[in-house]
Amino acid sequence: MIIFEQDEQQISFDNVDADRDLVITWPPFTEGRADENGILDDLIFVAIDSCTVEDMVHSGRPFEKDDYLTFRAGDYVVPAGTLARGQTYSMYVEHALLPHTQKDYGMPAFATFAASTYMDFQTAGETEPDYCR
Repeated sequence: MIIFEQDEQQISFDNVDADRDLVITWPPFTEGRADENGILDDLIFVAIDSCTVEDMVHSGRPFEKDDYLTFRAGDYVVPAGTLARGQTYSMYVEHALLPHTQKDYGMPAFATFAASTYMDFQTAGETEPDYCR
């Protein structure tokens, strides 16, 4: 179950205030674990796409940036002003198990089993009338 919060209050998915931080939470990733090989712990991804399938938000990918989410994370914050008013967005939260990791010739390799929750949500307010029509 995905939960949205703003100003420390749970909010509905059809009335997100784009001018406030949006905190996205999910149940604990109890199956997640640290990698015994020390290469890459089990992961969580949060992604939000616009109605034009533009990648608006991504929590980060390993080996691309340092602050990606591992199984230890319980929330992700979308900063105020990231999303536009009056829009519908598609999003997912993915929990990825990495049952096998290794390094070959200095390159990381891993197998992944992932479970994702997909949903749409809306921001409050008005926007360009022809945007996404």
